[in-house]
Amino acid sequence: MDRRTEYGRRSEDFKWYKYFLHQAPKHIYVGLWIAGAVWSWNIFKYLEPAMFPVVTGFVIEEVQQVEGQQQIAGRMYKQRNCDFVEVVAYSGEGALVNIEFLGVKQVVSRVEGTQGWGWWAVIPSVKKLTLYSNHSCATGKVTTKLFEGVL
Repeated sequence: MDRRTEYGRRSEDFKWYKYFLHQAPKHIYVGLWIAGAVWSWNIFKYLEPAMFPVVTGFVIEEVQQVEGQQQIAGRMYKQRNCDFVEVVAYSGEGALVNIEFLGVKQVVSRVEGTQGWGWWAVIPSVKKLTLYSNHSCATGKVTTKLFEGVL
């Protein structure tokens, strides 16, 4: 006689499940909890920049050419109290571009809120620019996409 559950499967098909629930050694439970915690942390770190960005509302308001240098300035809103690490820039072709902070001796971490930024020199000059910021937060390194577009 074939005993089937309400889902049409035989009860013998669920023996592995019963084993893990009732008879598995303790190290199996601990391993599964650790694996679940690691996967949860990795998923959070993947989603963190979208769910909890450090900087939002990043806008380039001014672009100028000064002595053969392309310079940009604008405003942004800093959402979280994280320490600034660096800005990484790419041209439209994906080549790495250097960003030089003008008028400051040392870049400092800012408090939360709306604020202006710049002037930044983009070396070499580009037509399309993609900017990312790296911050050190309580949860580790957070990379936020700031801008992508034509200057």
